[in-house]
Amino acid sequence: DFVSKLAMAENYTFYISKSGQFVFTDRTTTASSQYTFNGAGEKDVNIESIDYFGEAVSSVFTKFSIEIFNSQVVTAREGFTVGDNSSTWKYGAREHYFSCEFISTTAAASSVVGDLLTEHSGIKDEMKITTKYIAPNLELKDRVTVNFKGEPGGDGSQWDYFLWNYGLWSDERGGIFLDAAQFKIQGISIDMENFRTQFYLREV
Repeated sequence: DFVSKLAMAENYTFYISKSGQFVFTDRTTTASSQYTFNGAGEKDVNIESIDYFGEAVSSVFTKFSIEIFNSQVVTAREGFTVGDNSSTWKYGAREHYFSCEFISTTAAASSVVGDLLTEHSGIKDEMKITTKYIAPNLELKDRVTVNFKGEPGGDGSQWDYFLWNYGLWSDERGGIFLDAAQFKIQGISIDMENFRTQFYLREV
Protein backbone atom coordinates (compact mmCIF):
# COMPACT_ATOMS: atom_id res chain seq x y z
CA ASP A 1 0.00 0.00 0.00
CA PHE A 2 2.85 2.35 0.83
CA VAL A 3 4.59 1.81 -2.52
CA SER A 4 1.27 2.15 -4.34
CA LYS A 5 0.63 5.54 -2.73
CA LEU A 6 4.20 6.63 -3.40
CA ALA A 7 3.82 5.65 -7.06
CA MET A 8 0.62 7.68 -7.19
CA ALA A 9 2.44 10.70 -5.79
CA GLU A 10 5.16 10.43 -8.43
CA ASN A 11 2.85 9.21 -11.21
CA TYR A 12 5.16 6.19 -11.41
CA THR A 13 4.56 2.46 -11.72
CA PHE A 14 6.23 -0.51 -10.08
CA TYR A 15 6.70 -4.17 -10.95
CA ILE A 16 9.08 -7.11 -10.76
CA SER A 17 11.32 -7.21 -13.85
CA LYS A 18 12.24 -10.26 -15.92
CA SER A 19 15.48 -10.51 -13.93
CA GLY A 20 13.59 -10.53 -10.63
CA GLN A 21 14.41 -6.93 -9.70
CA PHE A 22 11.95 -4.53 -8.13
CA VAL A 23 11.42 -1.63 -10.56
CA PHE A 24 10.00 1.74 -9.54
CA THR A 25 9.92 3.94 -12.63
CA ASP A 26 8.00 6.49 -14.67
CA ARG A 27 5.29 5.39 -17.08
CA THR A 28 7.10 6.42 -20.26
CA THR A 29 6.80 3.90 -23.08
CA THR A 30 9.99 2.84 -24.86
CA ALA A 31 10.74 4.95 -27.94
CA SER A 32 11.17 2.02 -30.33
CA SER A 33 9.26 -1.22 -30.76
CA GLN A 34 10.77 -4.10 -28.80
CA TYR A 35 8.85 -6.92 -30.51
CA THR A 36 6.40 -7.64 -33.32
CA PHE A 37 3.24 -9.68 -32.88
CA ASN A 38 1.86 -11.17 -36.09
CA GLY A 39 -1.60 -12.64 -36.53
CA ALA A 40 -3.78 -13.92 -39.37
CA GLY A 41 -2.82 -12.57 -42.77
CA GLU A 42 0.88 -12.25 -41.87
CA LYS A 43 3.98 -14.41 -42.05
CA ASP A 44 5.69 -15.73 -38.92
CA VAL A 45 2.43 -15.83 -36.99
CA ASN A 46 2.82 -15.84 -33.21
CA ILE A 47 -0.67 -14.65 -32.14
CA GLU A 48 -2.91 -17.61 -31.33
CA SER A 49 -6.01 -15.56 -30.56
CA ILE A 50 -7.28 -12.07 -29.90
CA ASP A 51 -9.27 -12.43 -26.70
CA TYR A 52 -10.44 -8.83 -26.56
CA PHE A 53 -10.15 -5.77 -28.77
CA GLY A 54 -11.98 -2.47 -28.56
CA GLU A 55 -12.04 1.17 -27.63
CA ALA A 56 -11.40 1.53 -23.91
CA VAL A 57 -14.28 3.89 -23.14
CA SER A 58 -14.20 2.84 -19.47
CA SER A 59 -10.63 4.14 -19.25
CA VAL A 60 -11.54 7.64 -20.49
CA PHE A 61 -11.53 10.33 -17.81
CA THR A 62 -11.92 14.02 -18.58
CA LYS A 63 -11.24 15.36 -15.09
CA PHE A 64 -8.75 14.38 -12.40
CA SER A 65 -8.90 15.76 -8.88
CA ILE A 66 -6.40 15.00 -6.15
CA GLU A 67 -6.58 15.87 -2.47
CA ILE A 68 -3.12 16.45 -1.02
CA PHE A 69 -1.75 16.43 2.54
CA ASN A 70 -3.31 19.75 3.62
CA SER A 71 -6.77 18.80 2.30
CA GLN A 72 -6.35 21.11 -0.69
CA VAL A 73 -7.83 19.75 -3.93
CA VAL A 74 -6.00 20.26 -7.23
CA THR A 75 -7.84 19.60 -10.48
CA ALA A 76 -7.08 19.21 -14.19
CA ARG A 77 -9.90 18.92 -16.69
CA GLU A 78 -10.43 18.81 -20.44
CA GLY A 79 -11.87 21.93 -22.01
CA PHE A 80 -14.67 21.55 -24.53
CA THR A 81 -17.26 23.37 -26.56
CA VAL A 82 -20.61 22.06 -27.69
CA GLY A 83 -20.28 19.87 -30.76
CA ASP A 84 -16.49 19.64 -30.76
CA ASN A 85 -14.46 16.44 -31.03
CA SER A 86 -13.47 16.34 -27.37
CA SER A 87 -13.94 13.29 -25.18
CA THR A 88 -16.07 15.37 -22.80
CA TRP A 89 -18.59 16.08 -25.55
CA LYS A 90 -18.56 12.55 -26.97
CA TYR A 91 -18.47 10.48 -23.77
CA GLY A 92 -19.55 12.89 -21.05
CA ALA A 93 -17.70 14.39 -18.09
CA ARG A 94 -16.02 11.64 -16.09
CA GLU A 95 -14.02 12.46 -12.97
CA HIS A 96 -11.45 10.40 -11.11
CA TYR A 97 -11.06 11.71 -7.55
CA PHE A 98 -8.32 10.41 -5.26
CA SER A 99 -6.13 11.51 -2.38
CA CYS A 100 -2.42 11.22 -1.63
CA GLU A 101 -0.83 12.52 1.55
CA PHE A 102 2.67 12.18 0.09
CA ILE A 103 2.17 15.13 -2.25
CA SER A 104 3.13 18.28 -0.40
CA THR A 105 2.86 21.04 -3.03
CA THR A 106 0.20 22.16 -5.49
CA ALA A 107 2.83 22.25 -8.25
CA ALA A 108 3.56 18.54 -7.78
CA ALA A 109 -0.17 17.78 -7.64
CA SER A 110 -0.77 19.76 -10.85
CA SER A 111 1.95 17.77 -12.58
CA VAL A 112 0.39 14.46 -11.53
CA VAL A 113 -3.19 15.26 -12.57
CA GLY A 114 -1.95 16.90 -15.77
CA ASP A 115 -0.05 13.77 -16.79
CA LEU A 116 -3.03 11.58 -15.95
CA LEU A 117 -5.34 13.78 -18.00
CA THR A 118 -3.00 13.61 -20.99
CA GLU A 119 -2.92 9.82 -20.80
CA HIS A 120 -6.61 9.14 -20.16
CA SER A 121 -8.65 11.93 -21.76
CA GLY A 122 -8.38 10.49 -25.27
CA ILE A 123 -10.00 7.26 -26.46
CA LYS A 124 -7.52 4.48 -27.15
CA ASP A 125 -7.74 0.86 -28.26
CA GLU A 126 -6.93 -1.89 -25.81
CA MET A 127 -6.49 -5.56 -26.53
CA LYS A 128 -5.72 -8.86 -24.89
CA ILE A 129 -3.91 -11.45 -26.97
CA THR A 130 -2.80 -15.02 -26.42
CA THR A 131 0.46 -15.91 -28.13
CA LYS A 132 2.74 -18.87 -28.39
CA TYR A 133 5.14 -19.08 -25.47
CA ILE A 134 7.41 -16.06 -25.56
CA ALA A 135 10.37 -16.12 -23.20
CA PRO A 136 10.19 -13.33 -20.60
CA ASN A 137 12.29 -10.92 -22.64
CA LEU A 138 9.53 -8.28 -22.69
CA GLU A 139 8.74 -5.86 -19.88
CA LEU A 140 5.83 -3.69 -18.85
CA LYS A 141 5.89 -0.34 -20.70
CA ASP A 142 7.64 -1.89 -23.73
CA ARG A 143 6.37 -0.61 -27.07
CA VAL A 144 5.37 -3.42 -29.43
CA THR A 145 4.10 -3.67 -33.01
CA VAL A 146 0.92 -5.62 -33.84
CA ASN A 147 0.02 -6.86 -37.34
CA PHE A 148 -3.32 -8.57 -37.87
CA LYS A 149 -4.96 -8.57 -41.31
CA GLY A 150 -7.56 -11.32 -40.91
CA GLU A 151 -8.18 -14.51 -42.84
CA PRO A 152 -8.32 -14.23 -46.66
CA GLY A 153 -11.72 -13.95 -48.33
CA GLY A 154 -12.79 -14.95 -51.82
CA ASP A 155 -11.00 -18.06 -53.07
CA GLY A 156 -8.26 -17.62 -50.48
CA SER A 157 -5.56 -16.26 -52.76
CA GLN A 158 -3.66 -13.15 -51.70
CA TRP A 159 -0.76 -11.16 -53.03
CA ASP A 160 2.42 -13.09 -52.31
CA TYR A 161 0.33 -16.11 -51.27
CA PHE A 162 -0.91 -17.51 -54.61
CA LEU A 163 -0.16 -20.03 -57.35
CA TRP A 164 0.64 -18.58 -60.74
CA ASN A 165 -2.26 -18.71 -63.19
CA TYR A 166 -4.63 -19.97 -60.50
CA GLY A 167 -7.44 -18.12 -58.80
CA LEU A 168 -7.81 -14.44 -58.06
CA TRP A 169 -6.18 -12.19 -55.52
CA SER A 170 -8.48 -11.49 -52.61
CA ASP A 171 -8.60 -9.07 -49.72
CA GLU A 172 -8.98 -10.10 -46.11
CA ARG A 173 -12.50 -10.74 -44.80
CA GLY A 174 -12.54 -7.70 -42.59
CA GLY A 175 -13.04 -7.20 -38.88
CA ILE A 176 -9.89 -6.34 -36.92
CA PHE A 177 -7.26 -4.83 -39.20
CA LEU A 178 -3.96 -3.74 -37.67
CA ASP A 179 -1.03 -2.73 -39.83
CA ALA A 180 2.09 -1.97 -37.77
CA ALA A 181 -0.13 -0.67 -34.96
CA GLN A 182 1.81 0.58 -31.93
CA PHE A 183 0.83 -0.60 -28.47
CA LYS A 184 2.45 -0.66 -25.04
CA ILE A 185 2.45 -3.64 -22.71
CA GLN A 186 0.30 -3.15 -19.62
CA GLY A 187 0.24 -6.70 -18.35
CA ILE A 188 1.88 -10.07 -18.96
CA SER A 189 0.68 -13.52 -17.91
CA ILE A 190 2.80 -16.61 -18.67
CA ASP A 191 1.20 -20.08 -18.78
CA MET A 192 4.09 -22.51 -18.28
CA GLU A 193 1.82 -25.58 -18.42
CA ASN A 194 0.44 -24.89 -21.89
CA PHE A 195 3.40 -22.81 -23.15
CA ARG A 196 1.37 -19.72 -23.94
CA THR A 197 1.67 -16.08 -22.98
CA GLN A 198 -1.06 -13.47 -22.61
CA PHE A 199 -0.40 -9.79 -23.16
CA TYR A 200 -2.58 -6.87 -22.15
CA LEU A 201 -1.91 -4.01 -24.57
CA ARG A 202 -2.92 -0.36 -24.80
CA GLU A 203 -2.55 1.84 -27.86
CA VAL A 204 0.36 4.26 -27.71
